[in-house]
Amino acid sequence: MLTRTSPLTDATTPQKHLANRSLEYHQGKAIGGTSTINGMTYVRADAAEIDAWAALGNPGWDWNALYPYYQRGEAFAPPTAAQTAAGASWVPAYHGESGPLRTSYPYEMLNGTLFDRMRTTWEALGQPWNRDPNGGDVRGFAAWPMTVDRDADVREDAARAYLWGVAARRNLHIVQGTVRRVLWDHNGEDARSRGRPAGSGFDGDEKVAARGVEYVAPGGETITVGATKEVILSAGSIRTPLILEESGVGNPDILGALGIPTVIDLPGVGENFQEQPNIPLVYNSNRPEEVPEGVITPFAAFLTAGDLFGPSRLPEIAARALESLPTWSAQIAAANGNRISAKALERILRLQHDLAFAKNVTVAEIICFARPGQFGSAWWPLLLFSRGSVHLHNTGGEEQKNMAIDPQYLLADLDKTITIAAGRAAQTFWRTAPMAGIVGANVFPGAEALPDLNATDVQWETHLASAATPNHHGLGTAAMMSRDLGGVVDSELRVYGTRNVRVVDASVIPLQISGHLTATLYALAERASEIIIMGQGKGSEGC
Repeated sequence: MLTRTSPLTDATTPQKHLANRSLEYHQGKAIGGTSTINGMTYVRADAAEIDAWAALGNPGWDWNALYPYYQRGEAFAPPTAAQTAAGASWVPAYHGESGPLRTSYPYEMLNGTLFDRMRTTWEALGQPWNRDPNGGDVRGFAAWPMTVDRDADVREDAARAYLWGVAARRNLHIVQGTVRRVLWDHNGEDARSRGRPAGSGFDGDEKVAARGVEYVAPGGETITVGATKEVILSAGSIRTPLILEESGVGNPDILGALGIPTVIDLPGVGENFQEQPNIPLVYNSNRPEEVPEGVITPFAAFLTAGDLFGPSRLPEIAARALESLPTWSAQIAAANGNRISAKALERILRLQHDLAFAKNVTVAEIICFARPGQFGSAWWPLLLFSRGSVHLHNTGGEEQKNMAIDPQYLLADLDKTITIAAGRAAQTFWRTAPMAGIVGANVFPGAEALPDLNATDVQWETHLASAATPNHHGLGTAAMMSRDLGGVVDSELRVYGTRNVRVVDASVIPLQISGHLTATLYALAERASEIIIMGQGKGSEGC
């Protein structure tokens, strides 16, 4: 097992629709990955979103198939009586009790009447209380559980849940270093050494096998580790596509420009990047004593397109989005040199349109936070129609390869429309009774920049452009989809064109989900472990 030791922060390319700002993009480059730094939220997905995976070329991947793995990985601690009185709730049938990952409501959860005020306010706006958003229906207002060992009062990251308890095993070796590339058997190495021209990499039924990986140790030396069975990449949505490209797997046009011979012509590598913009709104509190220091307020509302636009506007919004799908698809295709066709991309976006406007999945999340002296929201669109990319980028020669993280925030007009509608819903919430009685002045961005309840579209667009930050829910850059749609791995998470390289991280998730990524990633990894073990039992070729 190799872990990264490189810097913690990178930056996006300048974002056209966010005032050309380049935004810091954080990653959890530690043992345990991003689970060591994330917000610890444990919320799954809307069932229809997981069902859509199957329609993208992944037979057997749907909500009913994944649901047992959500439960198998979890050890949920039911809320205490005091936590229940403060808003914590659960449906016992939804949760696992004996898995390796501890989830709970932390003891630091705010007690008192704030949750009831928030719940009553959202209900006045037509949003139901969701007793437990982890059963495949996320819509409504809820208090969410977290990846926390409540009794130990510590973060439950992936290393604590899965690794440290078995770290003494003789067949487990943890090595610090920065993985550079996968090494191939003689056919793949021949392709690299001959400088196989663009477009002539292995494809179709011809497959190459990995024989190991190359990594850079903390001291700077390059070291090779052999693999007799499989290589499993789990470097995340940013790093996994870069490792594949450095290994000669990707778009030949990009690889050729970097001087990397193509081993496998797979243009979906690094494409399909979906990352949500996160926007803040902050108010003073009229009752600062309501929220003391050190408390946690895990409260949020998840809204559908129908909730945001109402029955009068919804048909027009849906029709306009449907008409725009070919345009957005063509824009996304042009960015990848049309290696993934606009027609293929439109198929994916049509599936998303069906999720948003026919299946009624939730399309916006509004977090409702409280801290000493302040209330506020952070909100974002959930099911994105914009697509960006993550690629190696040559910034000055063979030895200075770097990365280009380009989320293309708000490329699709619908994403901006949903984001503004969600912002207006957040404003309305804070100015509706009973919450309105304890909420004071707007301190960010301020009432002049964003007037209460009557801000113009231009004022909202200005706020988005100047205040949006990465949500760090990026996924899709090595998507589990059919190859013709731009997929990178098959339904067994094996990289197309390889015999024994798999990817198990957020990069394989093909579409954004309404819940936060953590819960679904653990379920995906639980299922992946079973697939890998079964594959080894069949004598799969090949740490």
